[in-house]
Amino acid sequence: MSVLLDLVIPGSETVVDVLKAIVGVCIEMKESQESCARLHQRLKDIFDELLKMEKRKRLPSSTALDKYVRVVANYLQYLEHYRGKKLILRLIEHQKMMGELLLINEEVDTLFKILGLAGIDAMMEWRQVWTADQRVQQELMTTMVANTATVMGELQNTRAQLEAMMLLQFETEQRSERHSDNAMQLMQSMMSTVVKGSKATVEKLPPWFLPSSELEFEPEAFAQGSFASVHRGVWGSGTHVVVKRFLVDDSTEVDVSVKLQIEAEMNLWHQFNHPNIIKMFGASHVSSPPFIVCEDATNGLGLDYMHKKRVVHGDLKLNNILPQPVKLPSQAVYAGEHPSA
Repeated sequence: MSVLLDLVIPGSETVVDVLKAIVGVCIEMKESQESCARLHQRLKDIFDELLKMEKRKRLPSSTALDKYVRVVANYLQYLEHYRGKKLILRLIEHQKMMGELLLINEEVDTLFKILGLAGIDAMMEWRQVWTADQRVQQELMTTMVANTATVMGELQNTRAQLEAMMLLQFETEQRSERHSDNAMQLMQSMMSTVVKGSKATVEKLPPWFLPSSELEFEPEAFAQGSFASVHRGVWGSGTHVVVKRFLVDDSTEVDVSVKLQIEAEMNLWHQFNHPNIIKMFGASHVSSPPFIVCEDATNGLGLDYMHKKRVVHGDLKLNNILPQPVKLPSQAVYAGEHPSA
């Protein structure tokens, strides 16, 4: 009985099946497809060498095999995270994507050494083509972001176009230090393409804007009203948050009055700064649907503070007052509020 054929990726399938599946997933990596396919081939080559070792009854230690399984699992997780993303996200995350892919390749180098395969030249040639692959990817990106049909083909309605503008502004204005000069130029080029191809007016970036791509949330709401549903989620690198998603039909453009009401709530909540008011981390008024992200907190006493700010909560009820162990109820600003006259 083969030990290798029984190796299983935790939470997934056997290594053999995962390696087969990765071939198809690499195609969804678009301009990074070649680099991803090369890494897959390296992992496949190692597995083939392990099979030869097994036939000679010279399999490496279980520790070494576990290391191989972890690297394959890491690569699968990487592909599942980045597969099938739209051009704008691939552009913004390209530097990060390639950095992570480089690290996985270096983990494979370590595997070669552990398994005694470092002397096989064909398995160590990836560095020679890595730079060339990066150059080709940059050329493809440059062509695509300047092509109106390509860019606007993924931004079918005004909301999508506005969100793209906001996202590009956010990255170039708020996070320029994270991007190379070349990446900044590509984002500026794409911004010009979107502006030229859209009838939407470029809006000023709100101080509270938060990209939807940085947020994951549970599909099941733990609370819901007539205007929004409330979910638990994770923001960024692992911050647990609460997400308020406005009940707007994704198939239609947002009515102007509804849009203004949503933006007014975001602007108002962002102004609050009190330990007993649930903190708002950010929001997006142009996403489908619009959302607000706030701290996953359950204590505080903010109603008096809100009244001093001449703000009426508008939906005060037990569901919006969250008791805590420290016996200070927190004022949840999940429902609509409005300034008092």
